Amino acid sequence: MNNGKRAKSFFATSIWAVLATCVLHLDVCTEPCLSDTANVAAKFDDKWAVVIGVGDFTEAGWTIKYATKDATDIRSYLIEHANFKSDHVRDLIGSHSTQANVLRSIEWLGAVARPGDLAVIYIRTRGTYPSLDAAGKRYFALSDTTAATLAKTGIEMAGFVDKVLMKVHSKAIAIIVDSDFAENSFQMGSPELPDEKIFPADHTLVVACSTFDDQICWESERLHNSVFTHALLEALASPKASGSLLEALSKANANIPLEMQQIRPNRSQDMQAAGLTRGCECFDVDLAVPPTRPRKAP
Repeated sequence: MNNGKRAKSFFATSIWAVLATCVLHLDVCTEPCLSDTANVAAKFDDKWAVVIGVGDFTEAGWTIKYATKDATDIRSYLIEHANFKSDHVRDLIGSHSTQANVLRSIEWLGAVARPGDLAVIYIRTRGTYPSLDAAGKRYFALSDTTAATLAKTGIEMAGFVDKVLMKVHSKAIAIIVDSDFAENSFQMGSPELPDEKIFPADHTLVVACSTFDDQICWESERLHNSVFTHALLEALASPKASGSLLEALSKANANIPLEMQQIRPNRSQDMQAAGLTRGCECFDVDLAVPPTRPRKAP
């Protein structure tokens, strides 16, 4: 794999820090920005989240055994360890995770999260192969998605971040994507998205993805989680964790390859792995810091 070619595939500027998991990308930045030197968004009026987990699908053979547990575990972390109020976290797990409900939840997040707040989106689902779509597009599969109804029932991966930014206008946004081909979700550049108007330069966006555009997600029977989500949660919830998303992803880097060795001992380096790619001017969010001006949920 060519590191230079891969590096160019990431959109990362001083406005955005784009993070992805692949061990081959650890040397992209010539002067890497570590979590303790990053521009950390760590003061929020309030905190809100949407958690999506899809394990069972209308399409036969698409089942993800631990996806709903992954989402439930993320929700538990946010409430029990990261100072999110339970009524500030909207979860779409199982059959409730339809296209209409996901889009409605993003609308809800945009309505409740004010400029001084932190907004978080976590999505755990299956990403579809481009061969299933006449136009070669990839989709997030949702509970009622089938191979024949991708556009009608799924959500197109390319431009997903654009869709969020057009609805959610908080100064700090974290999007965590655990799916097959997750890199596709942060392909930016919608003609409907005027960058500075929708997402000003003094705002912070962190997008964490579990896979490159040619990688599938792996689950661990030993851990009862996806490899990525388990490693991320283990880092975030450790007693010495600071709440830094950059820091947690860096720690996950050490654990995901070890688990892949257990799952695919002879091909672990060709499969899903961990790493961190970001712009040299880095941005980070502290997921665990208490809100300073919490409000009642509407």
